[in-house]
Amino acid sequence: DYVAALGMEKTASSRMRKMWLGFSLASNLGMLFTFKYLNFFSASFQEVFNTFNIAYHFPTYNLLLPAGISFYTFQTLSYTIDVYRGDLKPRRNLLDYALFVGFFPQLVAGPIVRASEFFDELDHPRHFTEKQIAYALILIAFGYVKKVVFADSLAFTVDPIWNDIAGSSPWAVLLAIYGFAFQIYFDFSGYCDMATGLS
Repeated sequence: DYVAALGMEKTASSRMRKMWLGFSLASNLGMLFTFKYLNFFSASFQEVFNTFNIAYHFPTYNLLLPAGISFYTFQTLSYTIDVYRGDLKPRRNLLDYALFVGFFPQLVAGPIVRASEFFDELDHPRHFTEKQIAYALILIAFGYVKKVVFADSLAFTVDPIWNDIAGSSPWAVLLAIYGFAFQIYFDFSGYCDMATGLS
């Protein structure tokens, strides 16, 4: 996508720009399909063939799924599409582009950010005051407490109920339902606080 964006910038031909975009779309979506959906479709076609007693074996592949492949795919596609539309100039600095794709605080849980927003923030000079650094450290600490103290403690309480739902009383199940809701809240809220502080 980095190369495709630069290629789009170097040509004035609409046809060539479309070819670069097509290359970007085909390679990204092709990799996503191969790693995430190839075995799913292979198994689905196998089931259809088995239903109609057609003797054919669809192969399955033991591919190691790259972590965050969907995120990377759509993040980089948004960049290429913005460059194609003329909403964004391509980045010449490969490190800036790599930072956009692999920015770790949003890598785990998103969201997908428009390249124009990310690079706008990156291009403005930053001068941190002691107050901002203190606020960031407080966010990290509060996030850590939410995750470790609240979310993990709730998990310790509700997990045994979920593991033996048939043997649990209705009140215990109700406790597990509400406890899990708060566990998820504290998990994501803590993560967001820590990611914001680290950013």
